[in-house]
Amino acid sequence: MFFGGWYFFKRLSNLTYYVITYPGAHDNFIYSMKKLNVLFISHDSGSGGAERCLFDLVSRINRQQFNIYINTPDDNLLNHKLKKNAINYTVSFTDRWIPYSKDWGINHLFKFMKSLRARIWSIEIKINNLNIDLVYSNTITCIDGAIAAKRMGVPHIWHIHENITGNRSLKSYLPIFLTYRIVQFVCRHFIVVSKAVAHHINGPDIRIHPIFNGVDIEKFNSNKTNFLKKELEVPESTKIIGQVGTLMPAKGIMTFIEAAEAVLTSTTNKQIAFILVGSGTDKYTAAIKHKISNSMFHNHFFLLGQREDIPEIMAEIDILVLASESEGLSRVVIEAMGSGKPVVATKCGGPEEIIVDSETGFLVPVKNAQAIAEKVTFLLAHPEQAEKMGQQGRLRAQSTFNMDQYVQNIEKVMISTINNEKK
Repeated sequence: MFFGGWYFFKRLSNLTYYVITYPGAHDNFIYSMKKLNVLFISHDSGSGGAERCLFDLVSRINRQQFNIYINTPDDNLLNHKLKKNAINYTVSFTDRWIPYSKDWGINHLFKFMKSLRARIWSIEIKINNLNIDLVYSNTITCIDGAIAAKRMGVPHIWHIHENITGNRSLKSYLPIFLTYRIVQFVCRHFIVVSKAVAHHINGPDIRIHPIFNGVDIEKFNSNKTNFLKKELEVPESTKIIGQVGTLMPAKGIMTFIEAAEAVLTSTTNKQIAFILVGSGTDKYTAAIKHKISNSMFHNHFFLLGQREDIPEIMAEIDILVLASESEGLSRVVIEAMGSGKPVVATKCGGPEEIIVDSETGFLVPVKNAQAIAEKVTFLLAHPEQAEKMGQQGRLRAQSTFNMDQYVQNIEKVMISTINNEKK
């Protein structure tokens, strides 16, 4: 309840209070609140979009307001970044109830069910020992945290980054409608990255909070130095067209390659390099290399693997392509716009809510290599319009996908969720 502008949140233990101000449009609201303990459940410890969003959040969250703890399933790139930034984490195995398609099958399902009780107990012990006020699951693919929170009577937020529908990389063991029915049975509070992601979530007791991913736009303001052209050993006049992200079927990698071939076939200027930035499974990476090796334009393709210098690479490319078949939102599109680059992306969900078609980039049908090629060719032939699109994209990225706004909005949802569940 509010008393003269003061909001009191009480618990039986750890009663440490402090004052924090939130500037509003007309007034400053002052809250008195206990420091809150939040347990984040990460489905993965790699460098995918969801893990990057989680790191952005926990590395910027108000430490005077929140004690944060992160549970990761193994020790990988995410853990290294957390350790470097002195962020508390533990490594405790969690499994996916919606696995990658390559892992789907009776063996995975048996392993998932066999270890489910132990995994949930492990989270419940953390909830109890750390006096957790809120459990925060970072993607829909992992249900362990939601079950543990429900069993312990602790508020839970599900941050949903991905679409299951139309996503060839993920495969549920249950029909889609039943999958989401279970999701809504164990959780009432959802942060969604786009309207496309929220499509299957509804109900009178469900709280949906649409919050676009945030990007640190200033990081994507690097000057072009042509370092990448030197690395690729191509002339300085070469135009670079890139796709950035995990190498998996849902990202439309084969469509990107086919679009590149169509561009090179239709243009007389062949000084164009097509780069793929990211890593994938050995099997799928081999399939990509096989397709490229069989192309008459094989010397125009470059696989750069996993990179940590994405802002610098964005500064070097001329056009970003996103050929995905399904996307929750797509950070890389925002990063390209923040770098002042025009984007050609498929109408695969989230990008339709990021890009203003024909203003900050182009939207084309899914699985249509020719449509991608036509827009890329147009941008190459009209550099002034491409530059204008890039400038407008940067302005949109700054105003709509601001990192500070992203973090503050999530902080407010966490506080309101705890308050709502404790009534």
